[in-house]
Amino acid sequence: MEKKYWTSAMLAAAICTSLSFARPGAHLPKPPEAAIARMSDTLFSDIRSDDYRWLRQREDPEVIRYLNSENQYAETVISFWSTISKI
Repeated sequence: MEKKYWTSAMLAAAICTSLSFARPGAHLPKPPEAAIARMSDTLFSDIRSDDYRWLRQREDPEVIRYLNSENQYAETVISFWSTISKI
């Protein structure tokens, strides 16, 4: 390899190595966890369970609170990655 390309190659390798060890989003908050409330239905002798059916109750204050926390988390993550992409 020619000497003028050697410096560029070493710089690129150093940058890639440092980026690979960085944990993307390490300082981001944890995503909200939805509560599990198992509900089961029997339809034609088939039992169907849904742990998150409670999220279908759109007027329930608990559902609204959970969805607002999900939206806030999504905005946080998106704003973090949009600032990274500008660099």
